[in-house]
Amino acid sequence: YTYFYFVSGTGRVVSISDDEVSLAITPGSTNAEVTLLAGLIFGDAIRDGTGLLNASDYSNSQDFNDISAALDHLVETRVLPGLHEQAKIGAQISFAGCAEVDDEGNDLRPLKVIPIQTKAP
Repeated sequence: YTYFYFVSGTGRVVSISDDEVSLAITPGSTNAEVTLLAGLIFGDAIRDGTGLLNASDYSNSQDFNDISAALDHLVETRVLPGLHEQAKIGAQISFAGCAEVDDEGNDLRPLKVIPIQTKAP
């Protein structure tokens, strides 16, 4: 099964790459517990993670899939530039986003989150 979650929290940046910003969530932790995806975004995690839309509400499945593409584009153009500016080792970042889990062994450590909002607290 694949599960979609809407999550939020605050963490300290422990590593940065072009495609990811890794956060330690637990106070005193030095390990990445959440990774904010910061590169090209693909998939249905944002659309499905909110729990607000159902495929059965759309007579054309392409329309339903186009929603994912539009949401992914909004994250890439409106959220990720700010995340890249905020992401400095040691910085605190608050986030809200969506996660897709289909392999608990690989998807939970760290939890990979597509951010839909980030800010420095």
